[in-house]
Amino acid sequence: MVLTRTITAMTDDELRTEVKKVCNEIHIANNTMMIGLGDEINPQEIKQLKNHYYRLSNVIIEKGSLTKDEETNFDNWKHTIDKLARIGNTITILRKGLERLERHEATEYDKNLINRKLDDMRMMASDNPSIEDSLIEMERQFERLTTKDATATNQHHHPVRQQSNKERRLAVTTKMIQQMIRYRDEQINDTRNEEQSTSHHDMNNGRQEAKRHDSNRYDLL
Repeated sequence: MVLTRTITAMTDDELRTEVKKVCNEIHIANNTMMIGLGDEINPQEIKQLKNHYYRLSNVIIEKGSLTKDEETNFDNWKHTIDKLARIGNTITILRKGLERLERHEATEYDKNLINRKLDDMRMMASDNPSIEDSLIEMERQFERLTTKDATATNQHHHPVRQQSNKERRLAVTTKMIQQMIRYRDEQINDTRNEEQSTSHHDMNNGRQEAKRHDSNRYDLL
């Protein structure tokens, strides 16, 4: 807010006009926030409005030219401008933190700060439901960016390299060769087992034939 002259040099009528102007600006900003148009409020302008409000408050005290009702009406806007400035400051910090996270420049301190400011926003939203949409949007953005950042970090430390077509073909060929070798070994083992079984069978038949021959010879004697 730019003044045409310093507030300390104002006449009583000019001071009353400036007080009314500041109160109206706070009222409009608060209404804009209440109807869910918080994105249209510039946090920097709210900060300047708050600073001007407090400078004006000091002049009112020093001059003592306003009526009691005029001072009371002015003081009644203190809570509103403080609330708007707190919301605006919180949103500014969150936006800057999310931008750093988007660029993969956020530190652990930045992430913790975003978490704390989101908690502050949740508390403020309980008294100011109009900022819930902005809160939900920033919560989702934070969750998406932290997940994306964690994935990028893991890939940086443990990069997943895609196989080339040549490597995939080689892997398939190697697997086929291993299967062929395993099949050949199984066939060899089966043949050996069959030969051993046949050999044992022939030996048993030979023993039985020899026994019958000896038995016949004893009978002849």
